[in-house]
Amino acid sequence: MLELPSRQVLDAIPGRVLTFLIGIGKSIVARTALQEAGYGQEEHDYAWSRLMRLGALGVLGSPAKDAAVASAVRELDAWDDANFPSIQATLGRSCADQAAFVFDHLEVKQGAESVVAVATLLDRLDALESGKGRAKGAHKHDLAAIEILAKRGYTKAERARLADLVATAKTVVEVEPISDDDRSTTLAELHGWFTDWSAQAKRLLKKKQQRIALGLASRAKIGKAKRVEAPAPADGVPAPAPAPILAPSNGHG
Repeated sequence: MLELPSRQVLDAIPGRVLTFLIGIGKSIVARTALQEAGYGQEEHDYAWSRLMRLGALGVLGSPAKDAAVASAVRELDAWDDANFPSIQATLGRSCADQAAFVFDHLEVKQGAESVVAVATLLDRLDALESGKGRAKGAHKHDLAAIEILAKRGYTKAERARLADLVATAKTVVEVEPISDDDRSTTLAELHGWFTDWSAQAKRLLKKKQQRIALGLASRAKIGKAKRVEAPAPADGVPAPAPAPILAPSNGHG
């Protein structure tokens, strides 16, 4: 088992991971390169879920909780348990390509992570319906998959209802305050994740500017001004030594 780094290093990891994730989100080049090493939505969500855990707001001094948020999280948590297998089975029967697309690195999650899972499912079903990001030749089959799901009860109205629940749940994710042990474990998980993917990024991203965007390199610092030496006299005679600096007189001869 690898020895964990110092607490100082672990405490700095969330900031480094956040910079990395934002950089990935902004750079198509970086995403495309890392996909070659297996970076996908599951890996992306893994890191975000750990950051959310570290930064979650606990209940402070009051037993009152946001009932709407708590209810939305509970419903989505139960919904993906029951419906992910159902949707996957339905699509797998006659729409294998669409099933592979929808459930690529997507599985049932628990608690707050189920909110992200359901949101991902809805985004991918929307992509099947709209054709955005999909091959033109697949659109007819994509629409057929959406029609089959609608007959199973996963209608446009139901998807809109779930999207509303996701929006509500994301307002504030209700969790208990993180304990010191959980914090240490989460930091260690993030450190392992970051060590892995930062190494892949350094290997695959050839341009320094791309690595800078992910927080993996720094811009060159402006060097210090060079000391200018006085030119030697033309005749080769050494310059006279500077006159000594006299200490200020204290008034006593």
